Amino acid sequence: MFTFTDLTSWMLQLCQKIMREIDTRDLALALKKSDEAIKTKLLSGISKRAAETVNEEISFLGAVK
Repeated sequence: MFTFTDLTSWMLQLCQKIMREIDTRDLALALKKSDEAIKTKLLSGISKRAAETVNEEISFLGAVK
């Protein structure tokens, strides 16, 4: 039998795997307009250095529609 806790951990592992496969620039573009809570949650699934790189990319992006 599975619990919601199991499901949550699977979702986190799946999210981490997906985040590692996405190009940094694409991720930065996608997160540019999202709120801080979502950015923090998603970036917590990748390495600290990768998260810093994504944040740098976000800061370099100009206006985005």
